[in-house]
Amino acid sequence: MAAGSEADVAIFKELDLDLLPEGSIILADKAYTDCDYEDLLEEVGLHLKTQRKKNSKRPMPAWEEFLGKPIRQYIETVFSRLTNLLPKKIHTVTPRGFELKIVCFLLAFSIQCL
Repeated sequence: MAAGSEADVAIFKELDLDLLPEGSIILADKAYTDCDYEDLLEEVGLHLKTQRKKNSKRPMPAWEEFLGKPIRQYIETVFSRLTNLLPKKIHTVTPRGFELKIVCFLLAFSIQCL
């Protein structure tokens, strides 16, 4: 978890991706555009498929954009449902308490989806 002011791509770079099997495809939105990091991931066998901005110097092929769109829409729908489930303000005293409340909200969401 990170503050909303943190750049998405900076947090993404801190993730431990060693657990992903070689050949894994990571889908990301426009906030994760970093061609150098994308090339670095390709060297270790991971494929970062980032949605491109219109003026991108490295546009995504049309067929990849077409195939990735429904998956990204599904992810956005799940995220939207999660956001609607969470209260607008979460009061806690400690970071651990905040994490506990988030886990409980996610558990409630999972049960609601059954």
